[in-house]
Amino acid sequence: MAAIRRFGKKNGRGSRRTGTRAPRTKVLLVLGGTETEASYFGWVKKSLDNSGLQIDIEGQGWNPEKLYNRALTLKAQDERTARRDGDPKSTYERVWVVTDVDEFVDDIRRIAPRSNKDKIQVSISNPCFEVWLNMHHDASAAPLDRFQAQRRAKELGVVDPTHPKRIVFSTIEGRFDTAETTAIQLNRRHVNNGTDFPHNCPSTTVHDIVRFLITKASGSKAKETAGSASPL
Repeated sequence: MAAIRRFGKKNGRGSRRTGTRAPRTKVLLVLGGTETEASYFGWVKKSLDNSGLQIDIEGQGWNPEKLYNRALTLKAQDERTARRDGDPKSTYERVWVVTDVDEFVDDIRRIAPRSNKDKIQVSISNPCFEVWLNMHHDASAAPLDRFQAQRRAKELGVVDPTHPKRIVFSTIEGRFDTAETTAIQLNRRHVNNGTDFPHNCPSTTVHDIVRFLITKASGSKAKETAGSASPL
């Protein structure tokens, strides 16, 4: 079992909150990657410090179905804690499972139909998380496999060529809007072409998570539109 990586302050589970104000928004991210994805979302969290958000991040080296079940468990625990503390509304506003496609097509097909009922969103990068990093500089729509996406990440300098799981944040900082626009355009192209999962490559929905966090951090619905300014 991969080691769990957590980011941010503890949320006080196991003890009653006294004299403290609940965060404006609580979000849970359960990640399939323990390195690149965990590092990226840790950076996003740090970029939105002092925003009133509580972003709980758990990185696991698991397949999507196990990630989904873990997210269900954490969501239920959070709801029980909120009820026990007499604050049933102080629960996660959003819960995301973040996964690559890789060899997990069947897993993703099993969990996707459950997401609406369970109120857990599944964020998929096809074929892998590196396509999202690449979109900060590359708008190519050419299909590619995981190895090609990772090689392109090295070429673009968004990861360290000698440590490819290490993101070079200086190369993506300030370029979220560019990456978001590319992701939206590629996803729209797949829809228009009738290209369904798992053939919708390259694609990602990571931008939806980050845009939600930026919007909540800013407190302005105007931030929801693509191309608006962001701290990332």
